[in-house]
Amino acid sequence: MKPALVVVDLLGPGDESVLENVDPDVFDFEVEPSLAREFLDDARHHIAVARQGACVIGMASALHYVHPDK
Repeated sequence: MKPALVVVDLLGPGDESVLENVDPDVFDFEVEPSLAREFLDDARHHIAVARQGACVIGMASALHYVHPDK
C-alpha cells in the first residue's frame, strides 16, 4: 500500500477550519477556535502545517517582533 501524500501549507486568516482536524500529538492541548482565529489574524504570527488528507500531522510556528535596539 502506498503511504498517503503529505502536504505542507502556510496558514493565514480564514484557515481556522484546517485546525479543526489535528492529530492529538501535534499541539500540547486541544486547539481553541477563538485562539486559532486570533493567531491567524495577526500578521506577526506564522504557522505551517503538514497534512495527510484532512488531518494535521505536524506544525511549525513562528512570530516576528520588533526589538527596541534593532
